[in-house]
Amino acid sequence: MMRCTCLPLLSALALCACLDEHHDANHDEHEPAPDEPAHDDEADHLQDDGDLGPARDSSCPEHVPFTASVRARVVDEDGAGLVDARVQLCVWTVDARMLCLEPGRTDAAGDVLIDVAAPARCMVSATARVLLPQSRRPALYCGVELSLDDASVTVAAPYTLIEAAAPAALPALGQEDQARAVAFDGLAVEVRPAAIGAEAYQRLAATTLTPEQAPACLAAEAPDFDLLVAFSPEVDVMGAGFPLTLDNELGLAPGDAVELAVQGGLECTLDDGSAVEKAAWHTLGTAIVSADGERIVTSGATSVPCLGWLGVRRR
Repeated sequence: MMRCTCLPLLSALALCACLDEHHDANHDEHEPAPDEPAHDDEADHLQDDGDLGPARDSSCPEHVPFTASVRARVVDEDGAGLVDARVQLCVWTVDARMLCLEPGRTDAAGDVLIDVAAPARCMVSATARVLLPQSRRPALYCGVELSLDDASVTVAAPYTLIEAAAPAALPALGQEDQARAVAFDGLAVEVRPAAIGAEAYQRLAATTLTPEQAPACLAAEAPDFDLLVAFSPEVDVMGAGFPLTLDNELGLAPGDAVELAVQGGLECTLDDGSAVEKAAWHTLGTAIVSADGERIVTSGATSVPCLGWLGVRRR
């Protein structure tokens, strides 16, 4: 049976549950050569420093990665480093434990070095939770590629935290148990403030993206979605989920159905009480295009059980 554990001395952010392209204005007329890298590319990537880290602990089998540290970079949509972002590793160890480590904080360049405590170093997998506290940037969950012969792992491609938008108008708290429509550009959600807490309600932000606009690591690891929805802050919805309405940006016909999925995050509890594992995608059900063809509308069990990342896919 799997056991879930937290390492000691974690900060308040620690988890304890199981698991545009830049251009220079002086070069507007420049046509890039065929082998010239685009913006997201090598210039933004962290280079491996060549440090292989400490020797493997003899108790860690040779076929299991032994990881003593992880270097990473966190940037905004324009590739600029984000200072004081948090990168937290949640790892499955060789002895089937889930350990979530104390988050590392990025410096002014957006770089972070996470020292892995000894009990977590013999790991079979690792997921990075990336966030910028008190911002409108949805938290990001991405797998970390581990190495069998390098205990000092460098995540080359930066983690990109996009910025979501606040609603045009946020209804007053009023009766917090009562649902009210909160409208964003391209979507609306029926929110009960009591289900997420007044602080989260007042900080709500959301955005819709194509897979091409999504952070690269999330898009690469997600199923083949046609549209993604991101909310901030990430929070579990107590009780029944929130109904969701999306603009029909996919051009579907009235009555067509789409599949809706949710990504597990800090906490994401389904109607049956089960939790969606961090970074995993869980299919909620279907949503239907309205009779006028303008909206995609959820209902029943397809409602949103937690605010984080959602995926929409044609059926």
